[in-house]
Amino acid sequence: MYIMFPLMYDNNKILEIIKYYFDKGSLRKTAKKFGIHYNTLWKWVKKYKRAKDVNDFINYRKPWNRIKGEIEQRVINLKENYPLLSLRKAKRILEKEGIELSVKCIWRIWKRAGFCGFEKNSPTSRFTEYISVSKEDKILINRAKIFLNNGEIGKAANIINSLCFCSEGGLLKKIPDNYLSKKRLLEKYTYSIFEVPMTKYYKVMKKLRNYFYKKGLYYSSLRALLQEMIALEWLCEPEKIIKISSKFLKYFKNINDKNLKFHFLISRGIAFAHLGEFRRVKEILKECKKFAIPNPEFYLPISSLYSFIYENNNAIKNIHFVSKKNDTFYLYLSSFIFNAGDYVKLSKILKRLKIDKEREYLKDLILSARFLIKGEINKSQEYLIRSLKGFKRSRFKDYIFSSSLIYSQIYCFLGKYKEGLSIIRKLLPFLRKYKLKRDLSIASILLSGKIEKKFLNYPLIKILYFLNRAKKKESYYYKAMRISKKYKINGYFHRFILFYPEIILNLIKKGKKTYLPKGVLRSPVFNKEKIVYNIKFLKGFYVYKNQKRIKNYFTKKEKAFIIYLALKISEPGKKINLDEVVSNFWKKNGNKNLTRLLYKIRKKLKIMGHQIEINRKENVLINKGIYFITDYFDFETSLNRANAFLKVDNWEFAKKEFFGVLKLIKNRPLEKIYDRWSEDLRTEIIMKYNEVIKKFKMECIKRKDYKWFYKFASNELFYLTTD
Repeated sequence: MYIMFPLMYDNNKILEIIKYYFDKGSLRKTAKKFGIHYNTLWKWVKKYKRAKDVNDFINYRKPWNRIKGEIEQRVINLKENYPLLSLRKAKRILEKEGIELSVKCIWRIWKRAGFCGFEKNSPTSRFTEYISVSKEDKILINRAKIFLNNGEIGKAANIINSLCFCSEGGLLKKIPDNYLSKKRLLEKYTYSIFEVPMTKYYKVMKKLRNYFYKKGLYYSSLRALLQEMIALEWLCEPEKIIKISSKFLKYFKNINDKNLKFHFLISRGIAFAHLGEFRRVKEILKECKKFAIPNPEFYLPISSLYSFIYENNNAIKNIHFVSKKNDTFYLYLSSFIFNAGDYVKLSKILKRLKIDKEREYLKDLILSARFLIKGEINKSQEYLIRSLKGFKRSRFKDYIFSSSLIYSQIYCFLGKYKEGLSIIRKLLPFLRKYKLKRDLSIASILLSGKIEKKFLNYPLIKILYFLNRAKKKESYYYKAMRISKKYKINGYFHRFILFYPEIILNLIKKGKKTYLPKGVLRSPVFNKEKIVYNIKFLKGFYVYKNQKRIKNYFTKKEKAFIIYLALKISEPGKKINLDEVVSNFWKKNGNKNLTRLLYKIRKKLKIMGHQIEINRKENVLINKGIYFITDYFDFETSLNRANAFLKVDNWEFAKKEFFGVLKLIKNRPLEKIYDRWSEDLRTEIIMKYNEVIKKFKMECIKRKDYKWFYKFASNELFYLTTD
């Protein structure tokens, strides 16, 4: 028997009223609040309490023409067992079994089960986002919510498990795994893709894929397979992606789930791109474009795949077909426009770009590279560190290589060519371990000039090949430039030319045009008259001028002031308020003391008077021609790189980075220097250092890596504490 409710109340409203009653506990007050008779409310509550099965639900009546549950399950299993089965073939199979159903009826059952009737304009790799939910399932989901809010997890789970598809990810996340069926687990983890460690996500999806395959539920197995492939993308395993996807390739050829097929192809394309299989990528791109003709939103992933083979011209061309101009669109577009070297247009896009915190690090990485091209090294360093801090797992393999390149290019910009290459050399084991052949080929040609022929199909690698040859014959420089213009990868060209300073110096000497941005041409690597001071204060105190050590004696006050200058006004054009300088270092006669100290430092560092000067009119201290770099930047970068490796559960590389952080510090930095600013900096460094050791030791214990634990425990700096 079912109770009929007033038409003014829909199912959601009735459930809201019942929930309010359970929270407040007053029948009459609840009835008065919602304008209903208390007897009506009492009937609803009684019916809710008596509910035993999923169909015995408030205001829910099973349709009179609904077929039997066994038959419906048989129709669903047909599609699960034969993912390529069409509606008419399914009808013929059922007729042979004595089941007479129309094509429309089969379609409705498959739609409710999430096998057809997908929502349009949803080009996503997560099937949970494009399956349309039936009204019946929505009602049952609301019922499960009430049970869950009342602490009845078992009842809520029974309802959820009876569904064909659960559209409420938040609800699934609240229910423990052991209460959920395998299909619900697949949906739960698909919703939770960014919230669990990627190694765990991969293991769960692999286990579910094998379970479904053994049970003959091939459609669900294919969905789990795609999520497994995406996890392997983040875990830097392109060869595994190709291996497992090749086994299921026949299933994807004629499947009617376009999203599933499309993203399966995209994932394979990205894997092939990393392995240097250029022709296979191009074949996949041709096939993927067929999906984008009726649905322009598919052009965004296609553009992304083009960027993996450095065909930025096609990436920009295709992304403009996307009709939905949201923040994700502008984030991708800003990346492509930067790589094209159109910096004016990039500035306009970045001004309007507002993205969530999950992807803020990508914007920071673009800004870091942009400020490098402009010659604003301080800002480039700042945004690089910010991107490392804000890293959120997404596309880690590309991210760590891209950030390492920028880190290396900053050093090359400052004329520290060997240090720049050493950063790339340290990354080689990472690239070899995960067989990222495309990135490894870039690193290899930068370090040794060697390259496999098959990688010459990639425009960027062809540019690097020509730049290596341009050392002997300058015409190759212009060939490289023509390729960068053709494929719209001038942004790459402007950054990678920093690895080949001798080519530009030779062209400048001959009075020939380089066609490089002014910010790049002003860099110390191309201007020998530019002065770069390298200040090392974390492991003793050393000053290097253009890589030659200055052996003068410095007092503690002079050391503190030099470090202060290096961190506060690190490049030409930077200025700092005089009042701030004086208040940090002196209590009395600040202006006189500053003038004297600045004179002594200029003399010892061999700095010309006009290069760092006091402007009394503006009341500022200005840097007019010197670049400073410190080992504090290395400390922060290494620390954040270690945390980035740890976030993706890459322990082997994380511990090497952690150990590198410890090597940077020998004694207490700024020890026995007692001005306010120095004490604050020392405290900050020591606190970060102690945090590194504590975090690393905990990870060693967690992973039972006692060998490295004892290395840290016996480290002489372990006892460091703040003042």
